[in-house]
Amino acid sequence: MKRSVEVEVDDRLSHEPFDVDKLEAYLQRINFLDPSLGVREQQQKRDPMLIVLYDPCKRVMLPDGTETTIIDDLLRSGHEQFKRAYGSMYSDFEMIQYTMEVLIASGDVHAKQMAFLCMLAVDQGFCDQFQQSYPKDGGPEAARLAPFVLEIKKQMDETLNTAYHNVPRPSKYNVDGLLRTFLLRCAEAYPG
Repeated sequence: MKRSVEVEVDDRLSHEPFDVDKLEAYLQRINFLDPSLGVREQQQKRDPMLIVLYDPCKRVMLPDGTETTIIDDLLRSGHEQFKRAYGSMYSDFEMIQYTMEVLIASGDVHAKQMAFLCMLAVDQGFCDQFQQSYPKDGGPEAARLAPFVLEIKKQMDETLNTAYHNVPRPSKYNVDGLLRTFLLRCAEAYPG
């Protein structure tokens, strides 16, 4: 035997405009939203490494009017810096050029993050260029980069010297496992 239950629905709720700030304040007051909401965004404005580690797909508008992600823009910038720094030794190496083109065109954000971090660790000029994106007001954020680059180098040594095997099932010793471990350890080591 099937029972029927009638529920009265107030249609006004879906049609009335809400004041977003008041709604957000109410949701925070009743502990539905985390009261620190927005703190990470404020920290990311002052510390670009936090964007690389935690929000690499953030969209940005380039000066020429095209839209891209932070990580893609940083990889392109690093690629250009390496061309300037190493000249034909870098730009004539077809495998590097092909790898960078495929990486930037891919959707593999983790691989892009690792490539950027490794590029940052191996080239001082690129590291100096990235350092310029930090605020210059004497805050603590800019001082975090140099010790972090040392940690990236340590993680690179550990990851790149680990023998991997490419098996179809998840393993800490296949490429995906090593990549995730590298990124996790780098994120844990960043003091931001």
